[in-house]
Amino acid sequence: MVDLPAGSAVMAVAGTGFCGALTTYSTFGYETLRLAEDGARTYALLNVVASIAAGLGAAYCGMALAHGLTGHP
Repeated sequence: MVDLPAGSAVMAVAGTGFCGALTTYSTFGYETLRLAEDGARTYALLNVVASIAAGLGAAYCGMALAHGLTGHP
């Protein structure tokens, strides 16, 4: 058995997070492509813009929360 530097619990959480991110991204890509192929290009573009804005907003909120809790950037 191999000793993991971060510990098995951290690796399990990280692995779950990466799998969740992969499935979320693939669904985003599939739905956007389906909209574009069905002729709903405006909705496809809005899907991309809204998804990127929501992701950046969530990242900003996470950074602000971390800064507020730790006092570090």
